[in-house]
Amino acid sequence: MVYCYGMFKRQDRNLGDTYKTGRGDTMHLGSVNPKRSDIPSFPISHKLIGQKARVKMEDEREGKSPTHPQKTKEDIMHYIGIDISKDSFTYSIVNHSGKIVKQETVPFTRKSLQNFISLLKSLKPVCIGIESTGPYHHLLSVNLRKHGFKPRIINPLLIKNFHKATSLRKTKTDKIDSKIIADFMRSHGRELPDTTTPKLKPIAREREKLARENARLQNQIRQELHSLFPEIQNINLKSKRILTFLSHFPSAGKIRKNREKARKIWRRIFKTRGAKPCITIEEIISLADKSIGIDDPVKEKLLTILTHRLLSVREEMENLSSLLEEIIQKECAEKLRILCSIPGINKTLAIYFICETEGKNFKTWKNLIAYAGIDPSVTQSGKYEGKSRISKIGNPHLRRTLYLMSMSCILQNSALKAYYLKKREHLAPKQAIIATASKLARIIYTLLQKKCYFQPSPP
Repeated sequence: MVYCYGMFKRQDRNLGDTYKTGRGDTMHLGSVNPKRSDIPSFPISHKLIGQKARVKMEDEREGKSPTHPQKTKEDIMHYIGIDISKDSFTYSIVNHSGKIVKQETVPFTRKSLQNFISLLKSLKPVCIGIESTGPYHHLLSVNLRKHGFKPRIINPLLIKNFHKATSLRKTKTDKIDSKIIADFMRSHGRELPDTTTPKLKPIAREREKLARENARLQNQIRQELHSLFPEIQNINLKSKRILTFLSHFPSAGKIRKNREKARKIWRRIFKTRGAKPCITIEEIISLADKSIGIDDPVKEKLLTILTHRLLSVREEMENLSSLLEEIIQKECAEKLRILCSIPGINKTLAIYFICETEGKNFKTWKNLIAYAGIDPSVTQSGKYEGKSRISKIGNPHLRRTLYLMSMSCILQNSALKAYYLKKREHLAPKQAIIATASKLARIIYTLLQKKCYFQPSPP
């Protein structure tokens, strides 16, 4: 028979046996069912119990509440991956162990966004990752920032490579993509910088589009002049007054038929003060009399439309340039002065550089070069060594800006010109320009970090 009361245990073979306690008392175990009061109490050695039980006993003896291990921030963190499309977005919420808490596709409506933000507030702390999708992630990112969240905008190439490294399956759905983004945030979320929504970059890129449209329209106007008035096809089309005159008289035949009207409109256009025209009205009439241009009403109408469009594009370019300069003078005036202190960098290129690097905090000059995509890409395996090229994995607009800056600096900056000529000894012209652009990026990074102006080294 066995009696067990707490830490007391005895196997009794003879009911008449007695048990002597540690305090010297004698207890008779003759009854089959002894009372609890008959069982002696004796001190328990701490060696017989574990650490947690001993701490619990000490807390109870001192009247403290039992202690529990506190959860760390990582244990309660939720990771949210968001895959965005045009009309909706799909999110996946995973916990610290990678288990899916919730998945859902949400349309872009006011009520749906409010419900989603309320859900995020109930899950705090959260780490949110959004795959960059051009203009479509902007709406959700701004709404999340208004409510105190800091979403990370992730390059799609990082997500693609992460998926390749973690899975061999090629199945692709919105829910799978959002889960991959959430897993990426769980693994690399802390390494990603907090990016702000750019406001200068869209304006700068729109102006760049208009500049390309301006060049295209000029070329098309020259092509039409080759048929209608070939003698003036090389005329300066940068002049607003010349373009206005061509919109009224797009061909040599029209000028021959309306000489007096052409003189009158010319005088009215050039009545105000300004730069003198590169050609006079009498010279134009003389060229029109000898012209071999054709009379084609359709082409004349087309040329008139093109000149009006070119004038409109230039007006929009001027408005955007004024807007950019106004914002930069308020927020980044010191940066603009530092960049313009480098011989060869004009205000337009400096503004483009500031816009393309807006919101970026580069730790080293290597990060700036990599962001521009002019970092070297080396292929080497065993005894094989491939050709070294630039990676071109970066911002193409910033790369173009640095390229134009370096070409201008080679002509006007003695220090960078000497560097270019040194590189030309063993590199092709374009390779030497890229090397100069990399050198220029290092100079710009150093000047902006130290907040000092460019000072050429003495000869």
